[in-house]
Amino acid sequence: MELDYSLTNVLILLGGIQGLIFSLILLSKRKRQAQLFLGIFILAITYNAFETFTALSGLSKSILFFDFFSYTVVFLTGPSLYFYIQSILFPEKIIARSVILKHLILPIFQGAINVILLSIYLLAISQVISFEVDLIGLYQIFDTYSQPLSILVFATYLGMSIKLYVKSSAEEGELISSSANQKTTLKFTKILLIILSGLAVLWIVAWTLASYSTINVQLVYYPLEITLVFFIYWSFFVINNKLQFLNEEQKQTNQLQISKSDATKIMSQLKRLMEEDQLYLSPKITREIVATKAEVSPKHISTILNQFHKQNFNDFVNNYRIEAVKSHLRSDKLKTNTITGIALDSGFNSQATFQRVFKKSVGVSPKEYAAQYAEKALK
Repeated sequence: MELDYSLTNVLILLGGIQGLIFSLILLSKRKRQAQLFLGIFILAITYNAFETFTALSGLSKSILFFDFFSYTVVFLTGPSLYFYIQSILFPEKIIARSVILKHLILPIFQGAINVILLSIYLLAISQVISFEVDLIGLYQIFDTYSQPLSILVFATYLGMSIKLYVKSSAEEGELISSSANQKTTLKFTKILLIILSGLAVLWIVAWTLASYSTINVQLVYYPLEITLVFFIYWSFFVINNKLQFLNEEQKQTNQLQISKSDATKIMSQLKRLMEEDQLYLSPKITREIVATKAEVSPKHISTILNQFHKQNFNDFVNNYRIEAVKSHLRSDKLKTNTITGIALDSGFNSQATFQRVFKKSVGVSPKEYAAQYAEKALK
């Protein structure tokens, strides 16, 4: 059998090998959830690279593994990307296993179909079952819905990831404290999502041409496959460096050893600054400003809030703002001011942020809360 080991095919193979090594390293460490999800995402793309190499080099007839499970592995890219973006943008939130499993229903279903088809084929050729099975025909049916569905699923999760980025970017711009690490993470996420959006467009164009034109299928998918390989190279250097940076930041935070008594003392200072000095009324309040007034480091504030109170600095300050708004809504202040005006007076700098934070904290909108209180007052 004559194999094609052209420069392009070797490049694809080396990219696949690098992606495999990178993904296995990520999956073996798993110090952060982000590493786990990134490892799965890179592994899924790497599988595609090996599938492309075997097809272009002429090995596909000898190595059938990559043909059998391509439409199982590809369905992992969407959920793993979404959870990776969520993990780096909101590292304080741990994603529950039940939530992860819920998003893996489709890949599990595709895997089950693959196993069933393969089992039927193996039973047929080993003559355990007597009837002949057209495995190619069955896989053609499987491919008919799997290709467009895989594109739709990835595009959906990409859209959900972009929505997470927009939400995080809005919080960074509208809320209180924005660290250099947050800005770097947002910038990196934006670049990553732009690249993946470009890949999604290439994927849609390739599938459309392959389905509705007479152009050779391999030629149509060639630009997409090559771009994916270069993405693997890029991810190894850029994304890996970003993860190392995040791990170093986490390590520095973890090195802050604060006793419970010291944490209680500092927390009392923070509460005094909020309750007596009412620092939360300033829309421009930051963690650094509060740290200076409390005579502690900003990292100590973050560590105490995260480790002892399970909240971040923004949540801590906004809780006081919400209580102030609720107090005003229960008073006669609505007669002389609007709900938006009350929110701005209480320290919020954006109506959209105020509405979102209030409903998340209280469970109802500010207008509904005011109406409910007015109804109770009449009884």
